[in-house]
Amino acid sequence: MNNNIHKKLMTYFILIIIITTLVTLILSNITINNNYYIHSLKNSTKKINKTVFFINKTIKRNPEHPNFKSSILSHYAKLANISISIQTLDEKVIYKTPNKITIQEFDVDKIFEPIPLYQLHHEYRNIYHGKKKQYTAIISYYAPVTDEMDTIKLEYALYRSIFITFILTLFIGIFISMILAKQFVVPIAHLTETARKITNGNLCTSISIKSSISELDELANSIDYLATSLQNQESLRKKICSNIAHEIKTPITTIQTHIEAFIDGIWTPSNEKLIYLYDEFERLSILIHNMENIHQLHKNNFVLNRTNFHIDSILEKAILLLLPQFHKKNIFIQKDLSTNIAVFMDENKFKQIIYNLLANAYKFSFENTTIFIHSFIQENTLSILIKNFGSVIPATEIDHIFDYLYRCNTTNHINGYGIGLSIVYELVKIHEGNIQVESTYNEGTVFTITFPLEEIAPKHF
Repeated sequence: MNNNIHKKLMTYFILIIIITTLVTLILSNITINNNYYIHSLKNSTKKINKTVFFINKTIKRNPEHPNFKSSILSHYAKLANISISIQTLDEKVIYKTPNKITIQEFDVDKIFEPIPLYQLHHEYRNIYHGKKKQYTAIISYYAPVTDEMDTIKLEYALYRSIFITFILTLFIGIFISMILAKQFVVPIAHLTETARKITNGNLCTSISIKSSISELDELANSIDYLATSLQNQESLRKKICSNIAHEIKTPITTIQTHIEAFIDGIWTPSNEKLIYLYDEFERLSILIHNMENIHQLHKNNFVLNRTNFHIDSILEKAILLLLPQFHKKNIFIQKDLSTNIAVFMDENKFKQIIYNLLANAYKFSFENTTIFIHSFIQENTLSILIKNFGSVIPATEIDHIFDYLYRCNTTNHINGYGIGLSIVYELVKIHEGNIQVESTYNEGTVFTITFPLEEIAPKHF
C-alpha cells in the first residue's frame, strides 16, 4: 500500500511538472516569436522610411542636381548598418554609400552553427519629385532568418532557464511527494489495520492517529464510532437472544414438566392444572403474536387505515379501560386534555400506542403515586405527555428502551417481554411522529409523543 501511494503521488507530481513546463515553453515561444516579428517588421520599416525621408529632403534642396554625397545619408547608413544605392530611371548609379554593412557576431552553442542565421535583404523604393518618378533607391540590410538575432538569443536563454527550472522542480516535486505520501500512508495504515480488526470481530479497538488532514481525522472518528456502535449492537444482540431464550423457555419448560407429570402418573389432570397449562400456552402465543406485529410494522408496504377522529375521546377511553388496574396499586390519574381536535390517523393503531404507554406507566409505577396525562398543541405540533413515578431508566440504557426485546437491568424483576415500547416506537414513526423519553428520580419518567399537524390534519371527503 505504501509503495502504491508513493508511486502514484510521485507520478502525479512529475506529470504535472512536465505538462506545466511544456505549456510554459510553448506559450513563451509563441509569445516571443509573435512579438519579435512585429518588432522586427516595425524596425525595418522605420529604417526604410527614414532613409526615403533623407533622400526626399536632399532632392528638395536641389531638384536638378541633388548632392547626395554631402547629405546626411552616409552618416545615417553607417549608423543604421544599411547600404543605400540611388539609380536614375536608366539604372545608372548616381550615388552609393561608402560603408559596408556587417553581420553582428553571435556566439551560441554548436547546435546553432549549421543554421544560416543572416540573410541579405534589398528594399526597392521609387523616389518622386512632384508627380514624376525620378530615381530608384535600393536599401540593403542584413536581417536574421528568424526575424531578429535578439529573438534567438532570448529563446536560447529561455530554453536553458526552463530546463534548469524543470530539473530543480522535478527534484523538489519528488521530495514533496515523499513527504505527502508519508503523511497519508501512516494514518491510512492505522485505519486499515483497525478496519481489519473490526472485520475479524475485535470490536474493542480504537484509533489514535495524529494527522493534520481533517478528512483523515473524520474518517478515524467515523471508524471509532462504527466500532462502538457495532460493539453496542453485539451486546444488544446477545441480550436480546438471552431474553428471547428466557421468555420462550419458561412457558415451554412449565408445559413440558406438567405433561411429563401427567404421563408418569405423578399428577392427575384437573381443571386447575389444565387452566394453568392453558395460561402458559396463552403467554407463549402472545409473545409470538407480538413478534409477528413487529415484523409486520417493519414491512415497507405496511398500510395504515386512516380515519377522522377526536384525540381526547380516545385518551379518555384508554384511561377508563385501565382504571381498574390503576386502583389495584392505588394510582391516581391526573389529566389535562384540552386539545379537542380531530385528526386523520389509524384509530386502532393510535389506541395501541396510548394503551401500551399507559400500561407501561402502570407496570413500572410505585404504589400510591400519580400518573399525569397531558395533551396540547404547540408550534403546529400535537404533543401527548405521559408521566409516572417509579423505576427510573438508567441514562446508559435510555437510548435502547425502544429496541426490540430490550429490557432494562433495573426492571428485570417485573414481568414483560420488551416488545410493547418497540411497537409504540414503530407506530409513532409510521404516522410521521416522534417519541422521546426522560427519566430522573425527582421528575419521574416522561414519555412525549409529537405529531406534526400537517401530517395528521383531518380530511374532508
